[in-house]
Amino acid sequence: MELTKVQKKIIKESGKAFVITVAASCFFAALAAVWLVYLISTALSSLSVHKTSEFYFVTSVPGLLNTLFAGTMSCIAAKFFYEIKKNTAPFTEKSTRLLKTIALSALLMACVLFVIDLVRMFTTDNFYWLSSSALLYLLMSFIFGFFARVFDYGKQLQKESDETL
Repeated sequence: MELTKVQKKIIKESGKAFVITVAASCFFAALAAVWLVYLISTALSSLSVHKTSEFYFVTSVPGLLNTLFAGTMSCIAAKFFYEIKKNTAPFTEKSTRLLKTIALSALLMACVLFVIDLVRMFTTDNFYWLSSSALLYLLMSFIFGFFARVFDYGKQLQKESDETL
């Protein structure tokens, strides 16, 4: 079966996106390692000078979680683009499942950051509102959930189109 021009272009562009997301995954993995070393060193230094480590916990842990989450999502996005590159059709069960995974993971991350904000509010003297990261992950969850629904619908339309041919 010969590929059409559109299918060849999809494969070419998804290959570029795959390379970019793999590079982003490597960057976030390195950033997470640096952040983890920073978190451990500040926790140890706060213990050595008898400071309370609450401040370091509530400020460093969300940053570490954001970095780890961004790296994980970059890996999932790389898998998503690899699936599109591997198949000639972008609307597959696996690509839809990967988009749903990103959406649910972003929702989970928003909940975790919200709980950290609650802990931060009750353990420090400062009053914090919901962090912008939690709101951003909530928005990201809705956007990727929408894309998952679009890909699911595209998969159904593609199946109907294949059956009529």
